Amino acid sequence: MKRPATENVADVLQALARQYGWEDRLDEEKARQILLDLLDAPTRAHVLSVRFDKNPARRGVCYLQTDSAAARQNLSFHLENLKGEVNRLVGADVISSLRLV
Repeated sequence: MKRPATENVADVLQALARQYGWEDRLDEEKARQILLDLLDAPTRAHVLSVRFDKNPARRGVCYLQTDSAAARQNLSFHLENLKGEVNRLVGADVISSLRLV
């Protein structure tokens, strides 16, 4: 008896995500985790939230909320580098603009 062709679980999940339009949301979640991992510990401690704009007209706009003016100032110098590095690691242009709140 011959075994039917098997599929990799990751491939099946990726096909489902594509079929139901979840890819963008999954990429945003991956970008959120990568962004937090790229931050140094003292700065990460002051990050309250990382969220993406839900308005389709502003797709790709990521808001970083901090509770410290010093952390905000530090992040302001690295926004473009962070954006580029996150997009590179995700493998897609998930973040078009990174804004501090």
